[in-house]
Amino acid sequence: MTLVLHRTESVYYPLTLVRPDGTGDATDADRALLARLAPHLTRAMRISLELDLARHQRGAMEQSLARIAIAVLLLDRRKRVVFANPAAEKLLASATALTLANGALAARAARSHRELQKAILEVIGREPGAGAEIGIEREDGRPLLATVLPIAPEGPFTPLAENAACCAIFVSDPDALQTSRSRAVAQNYGLTPAETRLLDSILSGAGLARAAEEMGVTVATAQTHLKRVFSKTGTGRQGQLINLVMTSAPPLWSRD
Repeated sequence: MTLVLHRTESVYYPLTLVRPDGTGDATDADRALLARLAPHLTRAMRISLELDLARHQRGAMEQSLARIAIAVLLLDRRKRVVFANPAAEKLLASATALTLANGALAARAARSHRELQKAILEVIGREPGAGAEIGIEREDGRPLLATVLPIAPEGPFTPLAENAACCAIFVSDPDALQTSRSRAVAQNYGLTPAETRLLDSILSGAGLARAAEEMGVTVATAQTHLKRVFSKTGTGRQGQLINLVMTSAPPLWSRD
């Protein structure tokens, strides 16, 4: 006697009951027992499939976030980090801007810390319009850009879990973002290594003479490189070239 617990277009999951002696038909009592068990067995199969799907989705999410260049952190109601992708782990390990204090996320600079804590508390408290974009000062380089957003609970029991994520923080490095954009433009427009170095110097604010000095070439050679960059990118002035780079979409994934 066979009961189909779950069926799709391509597969099905049967449960077959066989008499101990292997002979004879199922009795009415056997059929009645299976009829009583059927709803519970079917529900157990559905829950198993849902859990398996949830595990698969979590694994896919973690694999995707592992390649994202932006740091992603998830916090619970106690402001503790319950998830950090590799970019976030690297950022926390450097301790130049963000750190952990008893498991809770904190900014090293006092002003940044106040703004970050205010944004997190508003999100955790589910205040209307909660969420913010703030700058996180660091020891060197321009401030990091952090976006703090709420995560809505998925089910009735989610809020009861102490380690349930309720706050997402995305942190990007504008300096690294500029470098990524520069590399993307160099690849898309076929710039040579020398032309790419000149582009990086221009983006850093160096004039042509300073760029030539940094590259160890004459100003005339730097001018030749710049003309080739203009020709390849379809620009005619340094301002247009910088605008092209800054409006280009940087790669979201990391090669590391």
